[in-house]
Amino acid sequence: CENDLAKWRSAGITVVAYGSDNYPIQLESLDDPPALLFCKGNLNLLSSPKSVTVVGTRENTELGERITRKTVKHFSDAGFCIVSGLALGIDTIAHRAALESGGKTIAVIVDLVKVSPSNNRDLAEQILKQDGLLISENPPGTRAVPGLFAKRDRIQAGLGMAVFAIETSVDGGTMHAVRTANSIRRDVYVPDAVEAKYSDRGINAISGTQLLVNEGRAKPYTKESYVQISNALKQLVTSFEAKTKQKASLL
Repeated sequence: CENDLAKWRSAGITVVAYGSDNYPIQLESLDDPPALLFCKGNLNLLSSPKSVTVVGTRENTELGERITRKTVKHFSDAGFCIVSGLALGIDTIAHRAALESGGKTIAVIVDLVKVSPSNNRDLAEQILKQDGLLISENPPGTRAVPGLFAKRDRIQAGLGMAVFAIETSVDGGTMHAVRTANSIRRDVYVPDAVEAKYSDRGINAISGTQLLVNEGRAKPYTKESYVQISNALKQLVTSFEAKTKQKASLL
């Protein structure tokens, strides 16, 4: 209603509706794209599909942190916005690495008013200070229940041209984003466990990533793959940009 819109506007929150000209074209690939996006921050980040999604376990290893930082730095330097979910662990590292490299980052969260986890409220503020964006499909003030965290993972996957699942257990929350990426035919990349030199390849943190490779649902990557992956993703960006222009001409 008008009262809500006025209240949200005064809190710096913009509502972007499905079908409007600033709704991200890449989210339209989802089976159930969000009808509304509640946004706070740099709305220009929605208009470009040049994004990659970097996600992973809350219980990451030190090696996982290093891989996340290197991956984010490469894609930030190549002009990609880094999408993640502000969760503890890999997501936090991904957002921070993007900010440290002077890049842009989008955090997909459950509620824009009461940011969860509370430990990352300062990080959310820093993202806004550095011209990033916080988005949610839920009206401000929605209670953060577990099912909503799983549901928002499809938005993370939908926004990125590819998903980089750095570390995850077989039944980790990261798998929600992976399943979405698989279903909309976006590539999923996981670190090559051998090349990354994990001393113990039986640990829980990479049980999921190895399963994804074994099942053919993800491609292993190394630092040598960055340029090749970047070139493939830039082609995908170009195709989405063409769709955006076509859509604009029809509106």
